[in-house]
Amino acid sequence: MPSSRLKVEIARILESEGYIQGFKVLEPSAGERVQAQLRMFMKCGPRGERVISGIQRVEPARTAASTSDATRARCARRTRHAAS
Repeated sequence: MPSSRLKVEIARILESEGYIQGFKVLEPSAGERVQAQLRMFMKCGPRGERVISGIQRVEPARTAASTSDATRARCARRTRHAAS
């Protein structure tokens, strides 16, 4: 997959937490106009099953909206309770 600093840091965390065996950043040869590639070496469990079965992206905007809605609701309850 194409490499980026974010992907390399995610791979570093996955390796330190034991989810992958390791990773390698493959730099392009001199003169090539190709982006560096990130290669991850997946880990298998004791019965040959994959340690990671899937990855799902969570959109930051959605979690921020949910959090702010929940925070507003808590603040509104506190305000009503304090005013009573």
